[in-house]
Amino acid sequence: MGLVVIILLGAIFIPTMWVAFEFTGATVGVLLAFIFPASISLKDPHGIATRKDKVISVCMIILAVFSNAIVIYSDAYALLT
Repeated sequence: MGLVVIILLGAIFIPTMWVAFEFTGATVGVLLAFIFPASISLKDPHGIATRKDKVISVCMIILAVFSNAIVIYSDAYALLT
């Protein structure tokens, strides 16, 4: 949530709407596709997930955050050049 809020606040100061769509689209896409399902698997209130499932979930979250950082960096770099 914090990342989405920061990007949305930053997008307010960007003059074109398409740049805002690039930042928020990249972030929300990663959140919906990778981070939310992995975090649900990590919570696991019924104890269904195995240790392997939890390790894969942590790896998914780390890779999603890393790839999202690269996308945000490339969008910001393209904005400045």
